[in-house]
Order: sequence, then structure tokens, then C-alpha cells
Amino acid sequence: MVRACSEWDDGDLEILGPGPYKVKLSSVYEEELAHSQFYVRYRVTAKMKIHAPLVVAGLMCMLIGITQALYLTPLAVPVVFVLIRYVKARTMMIRAVSQMAMECGWPNGMPKTEAKY
Repeated sequence: MVRACSEWDDGDLEILGPGPYKVKLSSVYEEELAHSQFYVRYRVTAKMKIHAPLVVAGLMCMLIGITQALYLTPLAVPVVFVLIRYVKARTMMIRAVSQMAMECGWPNGMPKTEAKY
């Protein structure tokens, strides 16, 4: 789910995915008239949703409870898997939004360039 940010916000678009993070896309348009070049630069930032720490704490409590009862130990594997995926979601969401920005820019004549700063 995507929504446009307000004019007072620090981003242009806010992406509310199913994961634990809200991702913001900020962009700026630059002209280099001496060389007739135009750039659209963007930055993708991720901020944790309010409920995300509660979910991580719940998963950790579940993992501790599972390890106390030996007959529930096989259930620890999926809980650890979910916990790892939850932590890696930030990087995956930032990469997905960056890929989307590059794929939308390429057909419009905005190829990827290396940062000069």
C-alpha cells in the first residue's frame, strides 16, 4: 500500500508493506545545464512500525517457552526462521523499492549513474 506524503513530511511516498517497516522514498530533481544533464536522485529509508518490537518480543517469548518443554523443541525451527525473516525485512524492502525506482526511471530516459559525493 502506497500513499503520498504531505508537503511537510520528509519523503515523497510512503510504502506500508506487510513487513515490520514503513519505507519512505525521497527524491530530488537536479539539472546540470553546463553539460545538458538531468538527474533524479532518490533515497529510500525504512522506519520500524509501532507494533514491530512487540511482535519480536512475542516471538522471543515463544522461543523461550518452546525451549523449556523438550517435546516442543521442533517448533523452535519455524519460530527462528520467522524471526530471521522479520529482521531481514528492512534490507529486502529497501532493495525492492530501489529496484522499482530504477525500473521506472530507465524507460523514461533516466539511466542509473554512480554517486559523485
